[in-house]
Amino acid sequence: QKATLYLAIKPFTAKAEDDLIITVNGYEKTLPITEDVTFHAGKIKTLRFAYDKVEAPLPEGVVKATLTFDDKSKRTEFDTSHQVWVENGITFTNEKGSSTSNVADYSNPARFYKSSNITISAPGNILALEFNCTGLADQYVTPFSSLEGASSANGVVTIPLDGTTNTVTYEKLSAQARAYAVTVTY
Repeated sequence: QKATLYLAIKPFTAKAEDDLIITVNGYEKTLPITEDVTFHAGKIKTLRFAYDKVEAPLPEGVVKATLTFDDKSKRTEFDTSHQVWVENGITFTNEKGSSTSNVADYSNPARFYKSSNITISAPGNILALEFNCTGLADQYVTPFSSLEGASSANGVVTIPLDGTTNTVTYEKLSAQARAYAVTVTY
């Protein structure tokens, strides 16, 4: 399929030896610049981008749902020791893990302090978790990428699970973690 997207950027000139890097849904593509390209204020500059990443279809009956931390209205409970986010059948609980830390009142990205305990529940048995930390400093991604079985690429931390339970709990995060969203495959 084709789509037209408009991105607002600060006026600048990309030099012939530079590359433009465009990221779509965590997939990064480099566009080499063969000649100087100037992006003028208030003008539209057309660039063609072929999104050539092929996603394998999910097996029948498998669901992939995302909970985004972009709006506090998705948070159904909150105090300094406990918060619950709910969206698309996914429930994400963040609980204070020690007497020296509190639950953060942040969204976009959400913050999960050191020693926090997080629990993720889905309507079916969980096959994988993906924490979207795209663009965040490594120090905020590392607590997720250090969880058992995790791998990280382009700011997305993926944790495959065995599909034997619909609830997963991670206790005592090693440091403050931040995320824009969590996608659950079940």
